[in-house]
Amino acid sequence: MNDFTKEELQELRASRCYHLDDSFPATDKLFMKIESMIDNYCDHEWDNSCCQCPIESIYCEKCDKRLKNDNQ
Repeated sequence: MNDFTKEELQELRASRCYHLDDSFPATDKLFMKIESMIDNYCDHEWDNSCCQCPIESIYCEKCDKRLKNDNQ
């Protein structure tokens, strides 16, 4: 899995602030995307309540994100 942690996203946002001009942040698309990722961040609570499920059946009850099988 390659998701950023919330702390990593906040660090990216902070480092991005040093490279912006007076129009900060509304015109900086990367900054706005990082901001959106922080706002929508979920500490997943994975549900794998049934047995013998394929990995795609494991999901987060809070945001409905599903795990994917990287071995396919």
